[in-house]
Amino acid sequence: MRISIPARRQLWFLFPLAIWSCAVGVSYWIHRGSAGSGDAVGIAQVKEHRISPASLGRLASLEVVEGQIVTQGQVVARLETELVEREISIADARLRQVVSDVRATAVSLDVSTLQSGRAFQSEIEATEIELKAAQSDSARDGAELEKLLEAMRVQRDLVRRGLAKADGLRELELRRAAVFESVRAWPSRIHAIEARLQSARARLADWRRTQTGSSEGASRKTQLQPLFEKVREQKEQLKLLESHLQSATLQATSDAYVSSILARPGDILKPGDPVMTLVEIQPRQVIAYLEERRGDSAKPGTAVVGRRRNGSREQFEGRIVSVSGAVTQLPARFWQNPHIPAWGREFYIELPEHVRLDPGEALDLALTQREVISQNQLAADAKLRGVIRR
Repeated sequence: MRISIPARRQLWFLFPLAIWSCAVGVSYWIHRGSAGSGDAVGIAQVKEHRISPASLGRLASLEVVEGQIVTQGQVVARLETELVEREISIADARLRQVVSDVRATAVSLDVSTLQSGRAFQSEIEATEIELKAAQSDSARDGAELEKLLEAMRVQRDLVRRGLAKADGLRELELRRAAVFESVRAWPSRIHAIEARLQSARARLADWRRTQTGSSEGASRKTQLQPLFEKVREQKEQLKLLESHLQSATLQATSDAYVSSILARPGDILKPGDPVMTLVEIQPRQVIAYLEERRGDSAKPGTAVVGRRRNGSREQFEGRIVSVSGAVTQLPARFWQNPHIPAWGREFYIELPEHVRLDPGEALDLALTQREVISQNQLAADAKLRGVIRR
């Protein structure tokens, strides 16, 4: 069938119109696939968590492998705890000893409150008697030493003249050496007794001051206070060691999978050194972009209706938790023209627990005028109301 020349000319004039229509259709398809059909666009974002120790230690074992799915609170690695456990045992024994000392001291104070003064005085009297006896014994040994020296002088003279044997001189020499050591030791012994006497007198004076300057209960509390402080210090030390022991067990912070393992058993790790990286399985946040021309219409707390771009076009509702204060460049996948960058304001959306999205999935978002409150905020408000009622 042959087409006439006028018909050909009509078809030739319709050809540019067809090209223009195709261009408009392609542009609309690109716009729909990039910018979306809502007020804003977003990307389902998963969080990465770096598992690190809180204190210095040696990595003992890894409880997971790369690619393994873990749940929140699951143990993923352990540090060596032998040294910490030994320190905990020592600290616990010291705490029990200090508590025992406190109880024994309290019982002693309760029993001997009325007899304390007499006990101090008796101690002073006994020490004074001991001091006098020591001084007397020191004087006696000194006199004996002088007699031995005189006897040795006489014995040497007799031996030199042949009137006596040397055996007697040796016996005198041995006796002199023993007495000389006793005489030389007496000054330090007497000094120690005098120090004990001064200490006893000082304790008696302090006790008298506490009895006359405050009540009996205050005096008792004052005497027990140093032991109470020791108990408190030991408890704090034990609590610190137990926290170190607990921190030696590294746990997953959320449901995730093990993306990479960065340390091996036997490695010495400092606080903050990464052991592994966990990536959450389900996105709990959406990073969204609002076109620059829309200004700052996104407000924290505002409800957002999201729609997936897959075949189901499933909808969900979220809440804006924060808005960036600056205009930033949108990801290239959201440009209307692949060669012309687009700009917009960045904000973040909190997802409900029941929403299940694919990591990196593009979403179309529509802003509403009402505000919603997250479950965390509701729990915090309820706690605050309870405090106010009390």
